[in-house]
Amino acid sequence: DNEVYIMMLDINKFKGINDTYGHAEGDRALILVSQALRQACEQIKAPVFLGRFGGDEFTVIITNPGEDDHPDKLIGMLRGLLSEKQQENDLPYDLEFSVGYDMLQSDKDTVQECLKRADEKLYRDKQRLS
Repeated sequence: DNEVYIMMLDINKFKGINDTYGHAEGDRALILVSQALRQACEQIKAPVFLGRFGGDEFTVIITNPGEDDHPDKLIGMLRGLLSEKQQENDLPYDLEFSVGYDMLQSDKDTVQECLKRADEKLYRDKQRLS
């Protein structure tokens, strides 16, 4: 049986970055986050799909992860990479993200449903910031 995890991530306070520092800085934040995501995904042995979901949201799909490829491991790597990028680029704001993930449950489960659950968890993760 295939184990499939769907992750949703979005950049924290992205609108604030755009409003305070301008759209060029917002674009830079997006680029830095996507670079960090790509670097983290490249360290995973399991098949992985990474895509931009729109705006400041990204989606990651991991198929049949081993222990080292679990979404929590990826999240940890990503946090480390982002804090490095923040220091290297001397950013005037925190480069952080909220995240939610879920696993496809059965043959009857759909990607849309799983995405929705991941998105709800992302929303809950975002709530802890306010």
